[in-house]
Parts: sequence; structure tokens; C-alpha cells
Amino acid sequence: MASETNQSYLLNEQYKDSSNFAARVRLNARFKTNPGDFHRWVFERLQLAPGSRVLELGCGPALFWRSNLDQIPADWQITLSDFSPGMLHDAQRPLGDRSKRFNFRRIDAQAIPFDDASLDAVIANHMLYHVPDRPKALAEIRRVLKPDGRLYATTVGDTHMRELWQLVRGVVGSANIGTAATAGFTLENGGAQMPRISSTSGSNAMRTLCA
Repeated sequence: MASETNQSYLLNEQYKDSSNFAARVRLNARFKTNPGDFHRWVFERLQLAPGSRVLELGCGPALFWRSNLDQIPADWQITLSDFSPGMLHDAQRPLGDRSKRFNFRRIDAQAIPFDDASLDAVIANHMLYHVPDRPKALAEIRRVLKPDGRLYATTVGDTHMRELWQLVRGVVGSANIGTAATAGFTLENGGAQMPRISSTSGSNAMRTLCA
């Protein structure tokens, strides 16, 4: 199994806590070309009614919510989840007393412990390429969404960090470095995966956004 979808590797090494993730965030912040804030940009595209029930899969250190604390409606019911207990710990700690605003649960996206048609939105920021059985996870997301619920899934494009990976390949001499980690679900191929699990009777909206 490739390391990018190997749950043991992801849980015990890559994402045992948020340190590796934080290093990538710093790298992106230093060299990004878009002057805007990614998390604010995504939040502005959420189309949710008052009182919505929201689940984030793969919340990491909760950067999305920390960046938007001033915009979150008081009546939203929000569950932040991650496959890694270390990530969940690092999500709660910087929020301090504000962590009471959220529920925190360890969840595998391939087996979501929510009732059928119980959620108004599922958010999956830069994480679906790590799921071993993505069709199963997408089917689970469809199951827990209400008929008019929405999935907001963000990902990267094929040329993401191209210059960095070209530099690394020149040093290590491997053509595959940097290509496999996100290849399973990108801007170019992510949207095509959605119709496979779209409901024929419901109106679930599946949206793929690019970083």
C-alpha cells in the first residue's frame, strides 16, 4: 500500500501529531502566490443555513476554524474529527476555552459514526487523497448527508509545488517524488470521482475546490 494511503504510516509517523503538517503550512505560507487566506476563502463559499450540523473530516490542528472564529454562526453544531488522536489533541489545545464551541471525535472517513441523512455539510480539506478506499468514504459521506446536504472537498492541482519537487528530484534522483502523495484526488481528477456516488434520488451537492 502506498504511504500516502497507508493508515498505519499516516497515524504513527506522518500525522502522529501536527508537527509535519505545520512545517508544510509554513512552507506554503512563505512561497504562496495568492495573497488571500485559503481558509477564509473556503469559508466564504459555504452555503449553510442557520442551525446547520457540520462535520469536518481530517480537521488536523483546526486551522480552518481558528482562521474563521469570527465568522462561525453561534447556532451551528460542529464536529471536528481526525483519524489521528495526536491531531485531535493539537486541534483542541490552541483553541483553549473556545474548544467548547466544537465536538471532537476520532473518525475514519470510511466508517462515519453518524445516522443516515443527519448532517447538513461535510468538509474534507486536503485529506481525501489519504483515504485508502475513497469510493467507500464518499459513499459514507453521501449516507450521512441530508438530501440537500453538501460536501465541500478541497485539494491541490497536478502542478502544486512543482518547482520544489523538481528541485528535490534533482537531488534524490527519483522521478516519483512529490507526485504520488496527492495523485489520487486532485483538482484534475477529483470532480470526476463524485458522480460515482451521487444519489439518484437525493440532491446532495458535491463540490471540489482547489487550494
